[in-house]
Amino acid sequence: MSRSRRKCLVAAVPLVVLLAAGCGKDDKESSEASKPKTLTVTASGTGKAVKLSVPAGAEAGVTQIRFDNQAKSGRSAELVRLEGDHTAEDVAKVISNEGGPIPPG
Repeated sequence: MSRSRRKCLVAAVPLVVLLAAGCGKDDKESSEASKPKTLTVTASGTGKAVKLSVPAGAEAGVTQIRFDNQAKSGRSAELVRLEGDHTAEDVAKVISNEGGPIPPG
């Protein structure tokens, strides 16, 4: 796994946690509840100085995730599902060990 991909994955982990925490029951009768919200992740910078900007939180409900690549080279982002009680540091340790074993959930 490349360094840039690991950085994107590390940045995506808190995002996934926020999305999972924001899950809740929607009021189906409300037109606002039926409209998907947009959550934008933005990549900017060059080389190893790429910065990811993500919102501090997310609202419950259907959410469209938008990846805006303003970096000088191709970038990507991934969403991962975490099960159990893990911190962003736990995930960073696993993904920084390229080719290493993935611990059980």
